Amino acid sequence: MVTTDKQGNRVPLVLIVDDNEENIGLIGQLLSREIGCDIAIASNGASAMKMALKAIPDLILLDVMMPDINGYEVCKRLKEQPGFERIPVIFLTAKVEEDDIAEGFYCGAVDYITKPVKHAELLARVKTHLYLKTYENTIREQLSELRQLNRVLCHDLLNPINSIIGAFELIKMNLESDNEETRIMSGIIDRSLDNTISLINSIRKAYSIGEGKSMLEIKNHSLSALLQESLTILNDRIQEKEIAIQLRIPKTIRIRVDWLSCVNSVINNLITNAIKFSHRGSVIWIEANDIGETVIVRIKDQGIGIPPGILAKLFDMTEQTNRAGTEGESGTGYGMPLVKKYVEAYGGDIQVESTEKGAGSDDLGTVVMLTLLKGTP
Repeated sequence: MVTTDKQGNRVPLVLIVDDNEENIGLIGQLLSREIGCDIAIASNGASAMKMALKAIPDLILLDVMMPDINGYEVCKRLKEQPGFERIPVIFLTAKVEEDDIAEGFYCGAVDYITKPVKHAELLARVKTHLYLKTYENTIREQLSELRQLNRVLCHDLLNPINSIIGAFELIKMNLESDNEETRIMSGIIDRSLDNTISLINSIRKAYSIGEGKSMLEIKNHSLSALLQESLTILNDRIQEKEIAIQLRIPKTIRIRVDWLSCVNSVINNLITNAIKFSHRGSVIWIEANDIGETVIVRIKDQGIGIPPGILAKLFDMTEQTNRAGTEGESGTGYGMPLVKKYVEAYGGDIQVESTEKGAGSDDLGTVVMLTLLKGTP
């Protein structure tokens, strides 16, 4: 079981493997007292492997000479297990010959401490390798999130691009006539191009934030205009499923955001999900009201709802919650975790309430409540 400290940080688990109970006791007390580690112990190679597989440690201190399986072999076998290739192993041994040390590194160890162990040296090396492992994990998590961010942003590029293509086809058909429809389609092209460029810039901004830089410019925007823009972009999908949109957004409501393109992505994603999981011919309600310094947007549908198991991990970046829509529509399954990150980055919040329903029910399927910062008039 994972434990945390008073600040909520995960407490590292160190597995100590030694057939000398006195050594285990002294080292365990030292690491627990000076570093605050959780300690797991094993007195031989076989129990060490069982213990490690049961509760994956953050670092392993491994004796070489043991009665059943020597430390080199234990290290080799553990490194063959999924997830163990990056767990640091430090050998503790009286074997100081050059070939012995080389064999330890060949097996996959990151360090080698000779007995009798000097406490200051042990603490310094354990701290160093725990820090390096934590830092590596953080970098890997950030890279994974950025990859998912890029995947979803690039996926979102398809909506404005498809809108451009459809509008341009209509313009070509009416090229000689300066009518109202042509002007509307021209406006859609202009706005869609702006959205496309903004989405690309969002990728650059995401990387800049990861590097500790700021490219934010906070502006006020009409919520009604943003929602109308999204509905225009998604109109083909809405018409295809014969969805009725009930839009109840006061034109006076404005929101305060920095990345307009990310807000577009949030709104597009939420409406797309509502369409995807709605039954043909049903209704989607989009409502908003301002409360104090915030604006509450509610998107409600009569769709199939979300099973409790998926709802519980809907915002978890490590979980893929993709499932088919009511008419077989596919998706990435990574949209909602990124939506939550976007919204929280603005100082907002998102909550989802849903119950799984059978076909034909007119009750509400899913209600998404989006909280954004209110802008000035």
